[in-house]
Amino acid sequence: MESQVKKRKDKSKPRKAQRRQSARLAALKHDLSQAQESSTVVTSVEEPEPQSELTMRFATPLPRQFVAGRTVPIPVVVLFGRQLEALPDTRDIWIFASLVNEDFEALSQEDLLRGQRADNIHPLSEGDEVKGGSFGYASFTNLVISAQGRYRFRMTAVEMRSTDNGGEPVLGGRILPAVTSDAFDVVDATRSAASDGQHDVALLRLRELGLVA
Repeated sequence: MESQVKKRKDKSKPRKAQRRQSARLAALKHDLSQAQESSTVVTSVEEPEPQSELTMRFATPLPRQFVAGRTVPIPVVVLFGRQLEALPDTRDIWIFASLVNEDFEALSQEDLLRGQRADNIHPLSEGDEVKGGSFGYASFTNLVISAQGRYRFRMTAVEMRSTDNGGEPVLGGRILPAVTSDAFDVVDATRSAASDGQHDVALLRLRELGLVA
């Protein structure tokens, strides 16, 4: 009996991972369509490759609570490292910010997350690179989460590929690894607890890295 239960659990794991991947691709396609000019046609988003020359991590742990409808008080910053000795070419790589729920499932981003939701990779100074093992960063400012709930930030790197289709620009993309934050709560202003200490710690870390003034 126990072996049968175990087999059913094992079979459910690939299906759950596949559903998460499909939801992630759907959310990314939505972000791509909103991030590009109306004259650009987004035709395809390729599956992520098993390995990438890039690694991603959040520069600092995020506060555990934000207030709905208010600007996130600190920039959300992602740092980039490299798997290979040579510095990867990041000129065509863009990072897209989105929200997923606590169970990593994609959500409709329509009016849920506002602000700077896309950025490219900016270089770190040589000293910062040696100190933290990272060569670049992307920063997302003035983010506003409109609805209460429990969410995670997901930052997805996409290598943009432009081709010519009879004189019309056509844009596709190759998904690189994404990074997802720990879960946090978005609450009404009347229910918000004092979290200035968490914000201050995160802001201090960003200043140490030279990412904010």
